[in-house]
Amino acid sequence: DISEADAIAEGAPRCMMDDDGKFYDTGTGNYRTGYAGLWNHINGKRRAADWDSNPWVVALTFTVAQRNIDDAPVAGGRLSERESPATTKDQATP
Repeated sequence: DISEADAIAEGAPRCMMDDDGKFYDTGTGNYRTGYAGLWNHINGKRRAADWDSNPWVVALTFTVAQRNIDDAPVAGGRLSERESPATTKDQATP
């Protein structure tokens, strides 16, 4: 499920749905219904991906680290100059 606040954050319009399941962007209604209409517009043609199927969704959150790739940390800590891939013995020298 999605809350009204989350539907607003996703940019959904306020919509209403009629008895036939059609969505109308009237500026009235609620944002959750608008999000459901938007979801169906984007995903509804794929099998078992429409709103009523209630598929599992994974939300990923990340931050952009704007720095040189050489300064990025690696698993287990930073590589030392000695361990740097640019200075391995397997690498040919010009």
